[in-house]
Amino acid sequence: MPRLEIDGTLCDYAFIEADGCLSDADREHFVTETIRMHKKGRSRVELKGEDYEAIVTRGKYAVMGQFGGTAYAADLETNFGKRHASILISKLIDATLN
Repeated sequence: MPRLEIDGTLCDYAFIEADGCLSDADREHFVTETIRMHKKGRSRVELKGEDYEAIVTRGKYAVMGQFGGTAYAADLETNFGKRHASILISKLIDATLN
């Protein structure tokens, strides 16, 4: 599972479902800002990247494959028109720490 450090917090993160409408830089921005939103406990945020604008909203606990976590949904306005993306943020606990 990928590890990402955002503002000093190590996240075992984010599974993004998008249809390739975001560049690598915009995808990284989108994931980073959604994780920041998650850390702050916000339920809605407006984002703007190089080639997109989005309204991201926090959903409920969801499962994607074998991973579970907080789900976020986004309606995006991109150079390719209106799109939808979702992110699942999953924090895992190392069993050796218990």
